[in-house]
Amino acid sequence: MSVRVFLSAIVVLICAFQARAADVQIDQLKDDIYIISVVGEFKEGDDNRFKNLAISTNKAVVFLDSPGGLAGVGMEIGRTISIKGFSTAVAVRAGLAGGEAPFHYADL
Repeated sequence: MSVRVFLSAIVVLICAFQARAADVQIDQLKDDIYIISVVGEFKEGDDNRFKNLAISTNKAVVFLDSPGGLAGVGMEIGRTISIKGFSTAVAVRAGLAGGEAPFHYADL
């Protein structure tokens, strides 16, 4: 019986710590201006989802709220932002820049 409880606990821990891909969404701000938000840890395929959304617009602000993740994925997202000429807004995580604005705006 104790082996079953132990194995169940391991399964629960694995599921709890399994990382999810970033949530990548696009919303219209004005007639021809969009906001593309990337929230969460960068995982395989996030760069392709971002590119597919970025293709659909010429003007966008990209909001990034991520603890990091796969470096190659992050670099591809950054490359797409640069190629498209999008502006960015980056969330400032609590404890990293205490007392500052909730996000940092940067023009690429």
